[in-house]
Parts: sequence; structure tokens; C-alpha cells
Amino acid sequence: MYNIKSGVEMTSLICVSCKTDKRVKYGSMKHPYCKKCFDKKFDGDIDKYWEWMDKHHDGMLSVGDLILVR
Repeated sequence: MYNIKSGVEMTSLICVSCKTDKRVKYGSMKHPYCKKCFDKKFDGDIDKYWEWMDKHHDGMLSVGDLILVR
């Protein structure tokens, strides 16, 4: 799994919901989700994810919190 912006391999991401390390490529570096948990929490909608980020984390992203792509 690669971050498309930096090309850095990300092998240590763990889903913040179910703690799996399989297929964790949704959300962001600080709030990574596997597909199952992302779909469950945000109905698979990236816009709902951003609304949640804005509400709970003031939408603040650091350089280390680059967005992952599906």
C-alpha cells in the first residue's frame, strides 16, 4: 500500500475501529480505516468522513496526515 503523494510504503497502518491491518487504505494516516469499518461508519462516503473530521478534529490535517486513496 502506498501513499500516492509521497510514494512511501505504509505497512504499519492499523484500522482505528477493528484493529486489523488488512486492506487499511481509507481515511487518513492518523485515522485509518479498513473498507468494512469505513463503509459501516461513513456509509462509504468520503464526504461524510470529511464532515466527521471537521466536527471532531476541526478539519486540521498535518503533513503526516495525508489522505489515502481507494
